[in-house]
Amino acid sequence: MKKILLVAASVTLLAAGCQKTEIVNPVGEPALSFTTGMNKLTKAVGTADADSTGMNNLQAQDFRVWAYGDFEDENTLNTKELDEIYDGMANLNVYYTKTTTEQGVGSSESWAPSKEYYWPGVDKNLRFFAVSGADCGDDLSTTANVTIDITRTPGEEGASDTVVSTLTVKNFAVDSLAPNKDLMVADFVCQNQSKKEVELNFRHALSKVQFLFKTIDGSDRDVFVQSLEVAGINTVSTLTVTPDTEENAAKPISFAWAPAAEPKTFADDYVTVPEDFPTNVEYMQGATEDNTAMKLTPAAETFATWLVVPQNIEGYQVKVLYVIGERQFESIFTLSSENLTSWEPNQYVRYTVTLAPNLISFVPKVEDWDNPTDVGYQN
Repeated sequence: MKKILLVAASVTLLAAGCQKTEIVNPVGEPALSFTTGMNKLTKAVGTADADSTGMNNLQAQDFRVWAYGDFEDENTLNTKELDEIYDGMANLNVYYTKTTTEQGVGSSESWAPSKEYYWPGVDKNLRFFAVSGADCGDDLSTTANVTIDITRTPGEEGASDTVVSTLTVKNFAVDSLAPNKDLMVADFVCQNQSKKEVELNFRHALSKVQFLFKTIDGSDRDVFVQSLEVAGINTVSTLTVTPDTEENAAKPISFAWAPAAEPKTFADDYVTVPEDFPTNVEYMQGATEDNTAMKLTPAAETFATWLVVPQNIEGYQVKVLYVIGERQFESIFTLSSENLTSWEPNQYVRYTVTLAPNLISFVPKVEDWDNPTDVGYQN
């Protein structure tokens, strides 16, 4: 901290009184509040769903916030060094609420914690970090699964200090039976009360993998997809988030996933039974009877969508069971290709499979005999 000369003591005390007034916040000024940015909301708020929009998932999951003080003020007792949580805002749950008017016309939306928090005063910066979808526990002081490290390097000869922030989500796990948890991390924010709202722009940290099926016009028989599965998808990894310092970077933060582990089998959760599903299916040997299926049309339709940990997919295969007419078949496709060897953060991969049966038919005909070969005998 800078040293203050004794002759300036009276001025210092006067300034301190002003600062304390600013910290309390004049009546009428809003408390610290949050706004979020993601995709346009298209569904009602419920539970997180891999098929849903990012904003819908954010609203369903809420998010957690960490705020660190980044200001120095020797005139108050509220000074916060760079590595200190501000006003207990650690692992703070911020909730989404939507209120409809009593007349039922119009509504208001807001993001807020369970109690109000206030800015520390004029020109006093706070550094904000936010995560949605990580298992952070209910204890506001618990940060076992999410850790934040902030380091400051003093600048030389009057240059500005360099601040580097790192956010880590440890051992994040995807549920292979319901891969719908949408892990999102917001851009790091450093601001003060000159802008009342904290704008948090969330980005998807997982990969979105989707399987679509279709047939073609004029197919000889109806086609029904019954099941789909991929074995060996890794489900656990650690995410490290850092500022993207590259010039002209597309986004201000960068995601780095450690090699994933704990492989499991992912399968579809399709449960619809079509009315015209054939009743006398000839199942393959060892197969289980299953009438939950999707009837294919020339327009590609989604059969399964998963949110997965980014990982290398070389060697991964998808197995599909389907019915053509009244016979069951199995096909196996490779998920990797020359241009796609891994699933990356925020990447949306769509696999579209076309099943177009052409019935084998037989048209018999008999060729005429060759011209007779005459053989004569004389006795």
